[in-house]
Amino acid sequence: MPKEEEQVCCICDKKFKGYGNNPEPIKSEGRCCDECNETVVIKARIEKIMDSWIEEGA
Repeated sequence: MPKEEEQVCCICDKKFKGYGNNPEPIKSEGRCCDECNETVVIKARIEKIMDSWIEEGA
């Protein structure tokens, strides 16, 4: 996929250009924009890691 091809974010449905980002754990398919990656996806990943640490008693 060419870097400048326009895509639609699988989280917010806004159009963006570029490769996009992996939306896991929010969505299992598609690509997300940089804004959703920074404000939604990374936060969810950190929360998931913290929850697993709490369950393990770390």
